[in-house]
Amino acid sequence: MAGDDERGEMFPRCEVLGEKRTSLDEITAKWEDFDGGSYEPWERKKQDSFRKLFTKIYVAILSCSIALFGSALLLLRSPSPENQLSSAFIPRSAMTFSTTTTISHLTGSTAPSVSPALITPVQVFQVFPPVLGSTGLIGSNGTVANTNVTDASGSSCQVTLMEHSFATSFGEPCVGNYTPPACMGNANTVTMNFSVVSQGVQFDRLALMYFGDTEVFRTSTAEPRQSGIVWEYVKDMSHFMYFWNSPQVLIFDLPNQQLTGSYNTTLTATFLNAKESVDAADMILPISARMGLNASMPSVFSVPAANASNTISFPQNANRAVFSISSCGQGDEEFWWSNVLQSDNATFTAGGGITFGFSPFREVQLYIDGMLAGVQWPYAIIFTGGVVPAFWSPVVGIDAFDLKEYEIDISPWLLLLCDGKQHTFTMKVAGLLDNGGSTATLSDSVGNSWSLTGKIFIWLDAEGSITTGTLPSVTAPQPQILVSQSLSKNSTGFNETLAYSTSVQRTLTIVSTLKTANGTSTWQAQWSQTLSHTDNGTIGAFGNTQLNTITTTGKDNSFGLYPYQNTYSYPFFANSTAAPLSNGSTIFFASLSRSKIQSVSGSTIYPSGLQPFAVLPESSSLVLTLVGTSLTDTQTGNATLLLTPGNVNKSLSFGSTQQEMRFGGVSAQGALGMEPDTELFYRKVQAVNGSVRTDVQRLVGRGVVDFSVADVGVDGEGSVGNVGIEAEVRRTPMWNIEGM
Repeated sequence: MAGDDERGEMFPRCEVLGEKRTSLDEITAKWEDFDGGSYEPWERKKQDSFRKLFTKIYVAILSCSIALFGSALLLLRSPSPENQLSSAFIPRSAMTFSTTTTISHLTGSTAPSVSPALITPVQVFQVFPPVLGSTGLIGSNGTVANTNVTDASGSSCQVTLMEHSFATSFGEPCVGNYTPPACMGNANTVTMNFSVVSQGVQFDRLALMYFGDTEVFRTSTAEPRQSGIVWEYVKDMSHFMYFWNSPQVLIFDLPNQQLTGSYNTTLTATFLNAKESVDAADMILPISARMGLNASMPSVFSVPAANASNTISFPQNANRAVFSISSCGQGDEEFWWSNVLQSDNATFTAGGGITFGFSPFREVQLYIDGMLAGVQWPYAIIFTGGVVPAFWSPVVGIDAFDLKEYEIDISPWLLLLCDGKQHTFTMKVAGLLDNGGSTATLSDSVGNSWSLTGKIFIWLDAEGSITTGTLPSVTAPQPQILVSQSLSKNSTGFNETLAYSTSVQRTLTIVSTLKTANGTSTWQAQWSQTLSHTDNGTIGAFGNTQLNTITTTGKDNSFGLYPYQNTYSYPFFANSTAAPLSNGSTIFFASLSRSKIQSVSGSTIYPSGLQPFAVLPESSSLVLTLVGTSLTDTQTGNATLLLTPGNVNKSLSFGSTQQEMRFGGVSAQGALGMEPDTELFYRKVQAVNGSVRTDVQRLVGRGVVDFSVADVGVDGEGSVGNVGIEAEVRRTPMWNIEGM
């Protein structure tokens, strides 16, 4: 029934939920007792460096050491070995803001209590198209439209999957049992809500959710303030009905080390019998480290250290199979888009150390039995502490709360996969390895590290049937790669300016002939990809400035019984400058402009985004004519970070960001009287110094929000940073200052 809330067996089994720790000794003992031999994520492997990191940060803050800050400022991207916090551990986070307002109480928080009159938590959000909730369409900041979302049965129910505070949680995921609630009935839609409250000081974190060994959700956290922050992200999880319909071990991994900010989380699922829903797979197989079912631990591969490979059996009656890769760079690879060519990574090293290399190009590859089956050219995720944190408050970066996956149709491989034998699936990450001139090849490795998992969505014919046909024909020539670099020196011979460029073009086609039990005749299955990447980068002023202009485009096509097309473009521009001031401070300027432009049509394995609009009276008829969706999502902004040695309280971070997102429906070609692309949802929001100044939203052409306030200068809200300065300079995609 609507509004039902069931906890079932999942809630009590969060083994660390409510665990009381009363002393630092207990926390340390718990840490040292943990057996990490099988724990895969790179963060866990660097726990010793992690302790040293925070020790150094607090020493820096308490002593206000000019010498330490001076060395940090001279080590913006490539610190020398003698001054470097462990080179194997580059924190994913940066300065956390301090504001004048506070929260009097947060569950699990260690912040001191204050007057309730001062309670003003900041709502942080990611801009995204609305999804279905139990009473209507839900957007970034709550309900966008109230309407009846269910079919004639009118059934819906909500269950609590997790309530957990992640404080000292490295190697301690929340683990519990999920049991399908009786109230879900014949639900065809599942909407998941992840809500978080945090107060104090903390880095941003990467979090992964699993059903057993299969990753089902990847997100990251916002960096809290002393006043506290709240956020929620709502996601359509209907494509995982295979899991929701049966008992599961649910693992939620959010590795965190408590400074003063815990992440206090609640995870709920709402089950609906909606009017329109996704065609969910009959089976989902994980390609992962497989640590969930056997050890109740995360199953992510950390590449290149790990061999991201599984050998598995495949059902012989499969009629469709699609592989999905979840990937993102971490550590040395978080800012892969700002890296230099491998031959140039020692250009600015007068102070020791090297810059990160393998070029600003990355390719995630899928192999089946050693043969290339498809690739993913990733979208550059910038987490909430990235570049300058003032960019991302209260509006976080594109996809920061929901790191998207993209699909590779492996149906052309079904004859091979359905032969009753075991087959090996392998994922790799490649950059470029250049010769110092104009040519380069794909590298066999990249920096440390990439977090990878995969999964195979499978649709089945009747039990006992066997898919037949021909073996796949693979046409996958080596990509066409061109690179260039030029270096200029000053009059004293120091390297002053490095300019470099990359160009990568790739095509791939895989085709076979298949006959499945649900096919009336033999049919051709084909997967093809056409991709292009160009990058122009300049590092100037002895490594003190950096400019990157990147364009990545692609088209993925699947032909056959389940046609699918994904056309995408990722233009990206970043400009950053570090300028030493006469008083010993350093000011860091950055500007960003980036977009995610995408058009998807046909049989995608994920919810298309059209389902919510099928229940709106003003768009329900329109949805029946649509064959796909379009998305244009653009963020632009400017931010400044002032680092003041000897006085942490005078270190400032402020900036503004504007985001404009348009989500549309694509009509069938030739539909009489139909627009080729109809706007379904639009949002434009501008944030300045931590506050929303403008917010305009339209739903199917109708304005639902139109908010703006007069712009003012720095208002103090989110503008003053008081911790994490040393971590901040190791977080920016900048370089070693040389020859000054």
